[in-house]
Amino acid sequence: MRKVSVVLQALAVIGVVALSVTVAYAGGGQGGGSNELSAFQCYLIDGDQPPAHVLNLVDQFGTRENVQVGRGRLLCAPVTGTKPEGTLPATFDPLPDGADHLTCYTVSPFERRPSGRLGLFDPDAVVDLTDELDVAKGVKVSIPAFVCTLSKKACVSGADCPLPEP
Repeated sequence: MRKVSVVLQALAVIGVVALSVTVAYAGGGQGGGSNELSAFQCYLIDGDQPPAHVLNLVDQFGTRENVQVGRGRLLCAPVTGTKPEGTLPATFDPLPDGADHLTCYTVSPFERRPSGRLGLFDPDAVVDLTDELDVAKGVKVSIPAFVCTLSKKACVSGADCPLPEP
């Protein structure tokens, strides 16, 4: 159950990040594929319990009232991704026009050490965080968990996924 709770909290944080990404990348597609990806890499953190925040949340999937905000669980940092040489296709798809959502993919928390052995990547960082909900001091940045890119969502079905107006 704890794992489900952490994942749900992580997804809530990603939703908040989506707004800032939308502002940063507003304007639509790049017009062609590129060999460089601008995204966010999200690290697990164990933030302090913020002051009691209860929010009403409204998005295209529905309205939730009196949602209790818990601890910070992800810190997402801007990242540039490139494909290793020889990888096909060599370029990423162009950013779709109207991309205003984030799609997050799991990433391996492991790295190849100089010895050739695999080890857990540990950024060995402690940070102070300030956002609209909290100021947290001395937060340990842990393993990388996701890489998130802008995406365009098109509803296909479901009561909480309204189809676009014709």
